Amino acid sequence: MQAIKIIKSHAVSSGFDNSMYDGLNAFRFVDAGGTSIPVRWSMVPVQPFEAATTTGTAQGDKNYLFYALIASILQHPFAMAT
Repeated sequence: MQAIKIIKSHAVSSGFDNSMYDGLNAFRFVDAGGTSIPVRWSMVPVQPFEAATTTGTAQGDKNYLFYALIASILQHPFAMAT
């Protein structure tokens, strides 16, 4: 229940091109000396956050987020901060 409260307390992004992504998987990087370091990664968009609206759903098309991402990439480079 706590997770639902946290999720509902944040605005939903309008699309993939301005959404932050936190990886769910963890990996272990091992250096030449044998030291193991657990790593998770995130992608942070360069594009400014824009909250979703109920009118932006392309009239029920379940792929509208993918189509919007493709259109955005065609208009300008898609970049994520590292």
